[in-house]
Amino acid sequence: MKTCTRCKEIHNQNHNLCRNCHTIEERERRKKKKQNESARKSVKRCMDTARRRVLLAYSNNKLVCICCNENNYRFLTLDHIDNDGGYQREQAGSNHRLFLNLIAAGFPPGHQVLCFNCNCGRHYNNNICPHEEERQLAIKLKEQEDNEKYSLPLFLDF
Repeated sequence: MKTCTRCKEIHNQNHNLCRNCHTIEERERRKKKKQNESARKSVKRCMDTARRRVLLAYSNNKLVCICCNENNYRFLTLDHIDNDGGYQREQAGSNHRLFLNLIAAGFPPGHQVLCFNCNCGRHYNNNICPHEEERQLAIKLKEQEDNEKYSLPLFLDF
């Protein structure tokens, strides 16, 4: 026989609470869990609102990647042009706090909206997005073609 730790009633359950107290605690636990889920949803809504405001501000209200025109909101990220994102997040404490700080500061320069691929591409490719690299290569090839097309031959046969 055991004594219930809540109501001090003697019981023969395998745990420390009698059946009634166990039922009451389960109800309280479920109610608390529901409240926590509601609070989490509210925080998530607030975080998403701040993220959307920041992305809209830095993309001129277009919500597109400035490099490849990706417009899927879930793929878009905030790029720190000077590569100081780690430092800024460390100072702010989190991405959400960073977004709130940017909103409070009136969206200072130094950020741009990129899709995740372009953002990672810049990170791994010496601050140059692979899309930009391809565009530059295409321009060079086009210039070479134009130069070859309009240049005079070196040896003229008379």
